[in-house]
This record gives sequence, structure tokens and C-alpha cells, in this order.
Amino acid sequence: MKNVVFISSTFNQVGGGERLILEGIKFYSEKGFNVTLITWNYNEKSLINNKYKVPNLINLNSDNKFNINSYWFAARKLLKILEFRRILISLKPDFIISPSENDTTFLYLAMLFTKKKYSTLIFGQMFQIPEDPTRYSFVFRKHLKKIISSYVGYRETIPLRRPKQSFGKWFIIELWSILKYFAVKNSNSLIVFSKQVQWEVKLLYGRDAIIQKGGFRKADLISLTKLNNKFKDRPTQSVVLMVNRLEKKKRTHLALQAMYLLCQREVDVKLVIGGIGRELGILKKTAKDLNIENNVVFLGFVGENDLNDVIVSCDIFLSLDIADFNISPFSALVFQKPVIWTVEMDMDEFMLKSKLINVVEPVAEDVANTIERLSKISNATTSVVDLEFLNNYSYEKYFETVQFSLFGE
Repeated sequence: MKNVVFISSTFNQVGGGERLILEGIKFYSEKGFNVTLITWNYNEKSLINNKYKVPNLINLNSDNKFNINSYWFAARKLLKILEFRRILISLKPDFIISPSENDTTFLYLAMLFTKKKYSTLIFGQMFQIPEDPTRYSFVFRKHLKKIISSYVGYRETIPLRRPKQSFGKWFIIELWSILKYFAVKNSNSLIVFSKQVQWEVKLLYGRDAIIQKGGFRKADLISLTKLNNKFKDRPTQSVVLMVNRLEKKKRTHLALQAMYLLCQREVDVKLVIGGIGRELGILKKTAKDLNIENNVVFLGFVGENDLNDVIVSCDIFLSLDIADFNISPFSALVFQKPVIWTVEMDMDEFMLKSKLINVVEPVAEDVANTIERLSKISNATTSVVDLEFLNNYSYEKYFETVQFSLFGE
């Protein structure tokens, strides 16, 4: 029986990264592997209403969220590095999976002078994490301008100028960046979600990464047999759905601006927004200021048990995230819903052929025009999903690729 270890600095919220790890744990457990998760900060809400099970959980009992700017948390984790190493060696893992460059750095330190295989899953690269200062370090900053200029979302969110730092903070960031460089570079395999990040990894670390996307389980590939129109005021009304955390990166404000244009044109559309976050109050005020409150519904947090029902109730799924890959639109594709996402999303040859995927520039006019066009041709399913197409993006395919990248089996 193979032993697999997942590591994650924090495992205390419900998000795409947590879901990815949980699906990996489920996949390898069902294959008969002995799977362990090691984390420094755990909250059971990450199990999504206990939909998922973690057979073996080791919590190293840190009560802070990992942040390279937090001296105390970094120090506490470093003090536990020998304990981390002891636990890893005792588990005798055949391979270790790390979901981030920072986690891989701690793993690298803990496993120095051993020959354990590890794979780094780059789910959110340093240029996609606004608070990550290591991109300004000596090791990485020579590529800063080139990478930022290559991507619309980076140009919108990342300043070229290094933020002001004390000497102590500067020193820690520089040292951490050197360790990160060698940790990621020495990964036995690197898995990314897009051509953009694949190119960035090659530039930053000199390594070739494998592209593999994962967004749903094969068991979720079901036929849509019944529509639920609970959000519609009229049978002819089209419902546009967004489900994401309410933060600037998700561009929910852009959806509200598009709704304002649609209301001005008297297009019969309702925007339903699922999610919570720090932008909620601002977004509600924006909807009120634009006088579109009657056409916008804020659902709040959408639990796992309700997600499919909410997706079935929409006609169009909207994702405007500053990201080259986003899991949520694939859930909508499973239910044969047209999706709208921005030009920043990575498109492969299979996606380019899909009639359900609609690509827009991240500007209100283009978003509004696309919603209006789709609302005229569909109040229900418009196409039959190609199951072979979707199978390429299943979690099972993703973790098969991870295992193959390490063992060729």
C-alpha cells in the first residue's frame, strides 16, 4: 500500500484550494492508498459540511494564518520544522503533495538530505496572490516587469514598485525567496492549471511544468432533467449567476456595472450573487447607487448542499475572476449552462470548440453585450455537453496526472 501525504499550511476555510486537496485525498483513498494531511492551522468547516473525510489528520496546532509578513508565525513554524521532519519520516511517504510554493519551501527544509518524492501543485502563483512580497526579491524581481506586462489581471492589481519594508522584513523576504527558488526548482514534478503559469514557472524556476486542469468529480457528470426557476420573476426572464468570494479579485463590481447597462437597455435579466466577503457592503451600496436593486439578489454563503440547486436555477453562469483558471464555471458546464469568463482564463483546444463557453474582455460593455446575446437565445439549456470534453477536467484526471508525473504509472 502506497503512503501519500498532503501538506497545507492553513486548512481553515472553504475554497478552491481546500477542495482540490480534499478531492486528492478522496481520490487516493478510493485507490486504497494510506493518505495523511498535515497542516498548521485546521478548521473542520473546510470539510464542507462533512461532505469530505480526512482519514489521517495531523494538526501542528498553530493558531495563525500563514503570512510571509508575520515574523511570529514564520518563527513558530520554523521551530516546529524538526517535529514536521520527524512526522514525515515516520509516515514513510511514497510521495508528498504540496499545494503551493510556500508550503513546498517548508517541506524542502524539513526533508533536506532525504530522497522523498514531492510534487508542487501551483494553484495560485505568487503573481496571483496580492499580498505575496517575494516577487520583489532579488531572486525573482528581474522577471517582474515582463510577467506583469504579460497579463491583464496583473497590470490591474500589482504595482511595479516594491512596497516599503524595514530592514528586518526585507532580509527575511530575501532569505525566504532563495529557499523558495531551490524548493520549487527541486520538486520532482510541477503541476499548473494554465499556459500562463507554465510560462511563469519556466521563467522563474527554469523548470518545465505540466498543465492539467481539475474542476469536478466524474460522478457529477449528470443529465439535466428538471429546471428550477425559483429566481425568475417571469418565465421569460434570464438569470445570471455568480458564485465566488466577494473580494476585488473576483470583479463582482464589474457584473453590477454590466447589469446597469442591461437595465438601461431594458433587457429582462436578473443577477444572482452567491458568496460572502469583505466587499459585500460596498457591492450592496453600488447596486443601490446604480438603482438596480430590484434586478440583483445577494444570496450570501452558498453551501455545498445548495450549490447544484442554485446552478440549475440559472440560465447563464458568470465568472470575472482575475485568474487563468477557476473551478466554479466547470460546475456550471456539468449542468449544461452557458458560461461567460474573461480573456484571462486559459483556453485549450477542447475549450475553443465548446459552444457553451463565451469569452469577454473584462469591461462592462462587453460583459453586458454577451449576457444580452445569450439571454435572447436561451432561457434553458442550449447545448448538449460533450462528456469526453469534460472528462479532461475532472479531479480524477488531475490526480492521475500527478501520480503519473512522479512514477509514470
